[in-house]
Amino acid sequence: MKTFRLAALLAACTMLPAMAQRQVTVDAAGTAHVREATIELSNVLSPASQDIIRRSRPTEGPGAARPPETTDMAELRKAMNAALQPNVQHMRDVFPVDVEETTLNGISVAIITPKGGVPEANRNRVMINAPGGGFRTGIRANGLLISIPVAAVGRFKVISLLYRQGPEYRFPAATEDFTKVYQAVLKDYKPANIGLVGCSAGGALVAQSVASFQKAGLPAPGVIGVYCAGLGARFMEGDSAVFAGLATGANIAMPPGPSYLDNVSVDDPAVTPANNLAVLAKFPPTIFATGTRDFAMSSAAYGHRRLLKAGVASELLIYDGLGHGFMTNPDYPEARDLYEIAAKFYDRYLGR
Repeated sequence: MKTFRLAALLAACTMLPAMAQRQVTVDAAGTAHVREATIELSNVLSPASQDIIRRSRPTEGPGAARPPETTDMAELRKAMNAALQPNVQHMRDVFPVDVEETTLNGISVAIITPKGGVPEANRNRVMINAPGGGFRTGIRANGLLISIPVAAVGRFKVISLLYRQGPEYRFPAATEDFTKVYQAVLKDYKPANIGLVGCSAGGALVAQSVASFQKAGLPAPGVIGVYCAGLGARFMEGDSAVFAGLATGANIAMPPGPSYLDNVSVDDPAVTPANNLAVLAKFPPTIFATGTRDFAMSSAAYGHRRLLKAGVASELLIYDGLGHGFMTNPDYPEARDLYEIAAKFYDRYLGR
């Protein structure tokens, strides 16, 4: 039996080069040219998630409708926020919460609490969320779609802020706004009892803000969650930036026009903290969540590895077959899996 298996394995291996020659060639620069290849839905993906992907179009990331170009960014953000209200309502139907609009230190925020209130065990804990949107369309709905399950599953109070972004503003405007909210929260909570969480640009902003806290002499938070992002502005780099486009058929290029990150170097540790191990060594425990079809997967994996090298506790969750922002849809069983794992991670590292 062992001989038969070995012979079969060797036979299969001898077939691989011929198959590869028909589909892939690699040039002198190391660039692979793929022809006549297909990428099926992952068979690791849950059947329920496979069904969702087959019948729907994502609202975030590759495959989503690109926002129309306009010079009236306030109107665009308003329209996008309105368009996502059914998604927000669905999330609230699945995870009942209370939402209060207010301001903190002059910054617009929403306070999200689990229906029935925050339990006594979490009374002295809080999470701060920064919404995603490419530093361009960071809107309330984006923040709520991340904050609601954090609040409901973890039984935490969550503060989701709005911040200045491009094309009207430039780096570090968003970091300054996040810092104002953090400073306000520090008046009522110990730093070890504060967690930060963000998706996409929101995840990058969380990392940038933690680096900024160091320069400002502010204490580090107790834990952070970075979803569909790495530790900074390098989103569309590495293999995943290419593979995500191939797997989703989407153009993942950033929209043309002025950018929030114009005239700054993405290599600056203030912009991409992953570049500096001394900065990372002062980061709190971090959990990353991404998918194999997320253009930011490589950035997330790199950030995770760099934190480990810097001696920081870090966990990386990679969900096979899912793309950018999948955790904004509670109908994915994998998203619910993430909500539960992340809640346990936050509970483990937040102070009491």
